[in-house]
Amino acid sequence: MEIQGENFACPANDCSHIRVRFTNKDGDKIIVKGQFSGGEVHTTYPEYPSPETLTVDISFNGLDWSGDQIKFAYVDPFVLGVKPRLISPKGDTKLLIEGYGMANTGDDSKQKIAFKHYPDNHLLNAEGRAAEKVYKVHTENLIESATFPQANMEQ
Repeated sequence: MEIQGENFACPANDCSHIRVRFTNKDGDKIIVKGQFSGGEVHTTYPEYPSPETLTVDISFNGLDWSGDQIKFAYVDPFVLGVKPRLISPKGDTKLLIEGYGMANTGDDSKQKIAFKHYPDNHLLNAEGRAAEKVYKVHTENLIESATFPQANMEQ
């Protein structure tokens, strides 16, 4: 995981105390070591037992934390249904996706859903890029996303 930000600096050029803290809604914390490279903090995702959105903070000295309320979500989505069942080939259909384990980071512009081709499970491409779309959260069990123009999909 790479974390970008502003004013990143190791005290006295000692980067051995970098920590990344993941805090759940109950206040439970997981703290992992981080490394500073190329202006970014690099760390590993800690294991987590269930889908949930956690707050991420960084400390360069092990004492003071960023406190920026940045969110990271662990997801294990289970889709119950998608409406409408038929879509326009133009790629302008809004999909309502109902299910469990959907992520809500609080910033709809950064939440993305990836579309895969069934049954071979390969990512679809749109205009030469991975088929990802930003999604909007309506409730914890309902999100909205848009389709792609079908003419742009690779077979």
